[in-house]
Amino acid sequence: MKNQNRQLIAFLLTAMLCAMLSSSCESSSTNSSACDPQCGEGYECKDGVCMENDSDGDLDTAADGDMALSDSDSELSSEIEGEIEFEDGDWDNTIESDIDFEHIPCTYDPSSTVPKIYTTPNEADFGSVQIGDTSVQEIELCNSGGVDLHISSMQFSQGTSHEFYKEHESLPITLTPGTATILRLHYMPEDDTVDSGDMQVLSDDPEDPRVDVPLISAIKSAPRVVIEPEIIQFRAVIAGQANYRTVEVVNIGTVETEIAGIETLLGTGYYEIDNIETGSASVTVPYSLDSGESSEVTIKLNMPPEEEVPEGGIPDDQMQVTWYLDGAQKQTTAVLTTSSVAHCGVPVARPDQQVVPLDTVYLDGSASTDDNGAIVAYKWDWYRVDGEAQKPEGSYRAVIKDNRGDNIQGIWTDEVRPNFYAELAGTYVVSLSLCDSDDGYTSPEDCGTDAENQVCTDSVVDLVTIEAIPQETIHVQLIWSKEGNDHDLHMVRPNGTYVRADKESRDDCHWLNCDTQCSLNEPPCACAPQGCPGPAEAPDWSTQGVRDDDPTLDIDDIDGRGPENINLSLPQAGKHLVAVENYAGKDSQSITVRIWIFGTLRKTFRYGPPYTESYLKYCNHWNVAWLDVKSPTRIDVVEINTIEKSDCSKEEEPTPKQAIKAD
Repeated sequence: MKNQNRQLIAFLLTAMLCAMLSSSCESSSTNSSACDPQCGEGYECKDGVCMENDSDGDLDTAADGDMALSDSDSELSSEIEGEIEFEDGDWDNTIESDIDFEHIPCTYDPSSTVPKIYTTPNEADFGSVQIGDTSVQEIELCNSGGVDLHISSMQFSQGTSHEFYKEHESLPITLTPGTATILRLHYMPEDDTVDSGDMQVLSDDPEDPRVDVPLISAIKSAPRVVIEPEIIQFRAVIAGQANYRTVEVVNIGTVETEIAGIETLLGTGYYEIDNIETGSASVTVPYSLDSGESSEVTIKLNMPPEEEVPEGGIPDDQMQVTWYLDGAQKQTTAVLTTSSVAHCGVPVARPDQQVVPLDTVYLDGSASTDDNGAIVAYKWDWYRVDGEAQKPEGSYRAVIKDNRGDNIQGIWTDEVRPNFYAELAGTYVVSLSLCDSDDGYTSPEDCGTDAENQVCTDSVVDLVTIEAIPQETIHVQLIWSKEGNDHDLHMVRPNGTYVRADKESRDDCHWLNCDTQCSLNEPPCACAPQGCPGPAEAPDWSTQGVRDDDPTLDIDDIDGRGPENINLSLPQAGKHLVAVENYAGKDSQSITVRIWIFGTLRKTFRYGPPYTESYLKYCNHWNVAWLDVKSPTRIDVVEINTIEKSDCSKEEEPTPKQAIKAD
């Protein structure tokens, strides 16, 4: 279920909960402006959905989304999070377009009572595309149903190549019956890898809320010749002497080509081709250059005596390489100059992406460029505002690592594709900067050693943003501030009974019966009778035999600082208790519970010093909040904030979890 979009979950939730609740649920497809039942105090009807009303002061929509409410009679600081506006979730591969995307007519069924999305064609097959060229495919998105269709998102699926781009009208899009909009998909191959992926279109079509458009490509077998670098600078030249620079002519294509000529264009007499080598042997044109091979070309600048140097300096020239593609000649050029103006490298960090909590996130800086020299090193780090790393508070395991697993945060390395563990739901912002050879640096170890005089290195940063958004309807997260303590997250079904630790409990989801990783057993974790994931003793709530309406616990952290997450996709109507058991906590510390509803952080509860002493007494638990499911689209979060004694009649002292699990 984690891999499904939350629009699909919301639809399934609506269908199942409407059957459970005694009150009627009116479809938004037939009446998008009414809420049934009527919204209660503090709520307003928005597009057929009961939403918390910001005007009552209960919901803070400030930019930081985190506001502590003072209460002198309470031991709890309750911090309420503002709603998050989600865009289409791509990774900066939306092309800014001046095209007027006018809606066009298409075939539809006027007798239909629901919206219906129909795509023509149903896949984007780009065929063979030469590296460096662009192919465009147009997909018609038609509303073939009888009522308005609302398209909320167009995004590339996780794992889609970053060489695909999209172009479309601004979202959201409303299509009246019998009208269509055009989605333009671009493919710009950068290497000889065959690329693929999916474009996901999300709408309110009740039968197909997510349509996947496969992206298919094949690389044309062709050569492609480039000159590295593209700007060849002769710096610190001496009048009356010859000066030399060496560049590479590289065939980055997929097949062999013939180099027909290498020359300077202007013929001023200042610049000339001095030598060409392939491997260790000198060659003359024409010669063959295989796929992946390169030639070293030495260019000579004949500097005249000082009195003969033209006013304004030596004029720029161009080096041109002529090569063959399908029997026709192609040219590649590079600039020859004596200018000492720095041409700084440009960092490009990508992809912006949406993931789910606990995913490993992979970043890519390979699109970074440096026109006149080599990129010596990359520096990946958390973007900071007022010294604070921009990642969810408490995500101490979110560390940027290289492909060997070493921490490279804020360090100059040659790692172009790092990764990190998105352990908590929320927003992560990573920065990328470059170490530039223009500053005289030659290795990652050198970078930054002459910070006072460097011009390009670390001068520009690019940011990449990752949103870790829970896909389940309810996502409850527990973290605490000190290692070596064991706190347990619990969720109790409506009218159920709280337990400290009981494998047989059908009411209370906790570490002993809900842990999908079976942390205290050897893997693999057996599936539950009602379906995967496990464990085998998972409680079966609501509809018997249906796994998606049961809660799951994804981690039982025994000696770290969390997180522990309980997820529930299809909650039944009524009040669900969220609680935290002090299983073996002993140090004064801060304990935090965050509650996400429909992919939005709704509330944050903190319990911390000096109030933790009462909670930290043996066999206590903290009743955090009720999650009151009122309707398929309305879930209230109601603060409780009480400390209660747990039933430890069978324990004289905390029992090691391994022993309990073994029983």
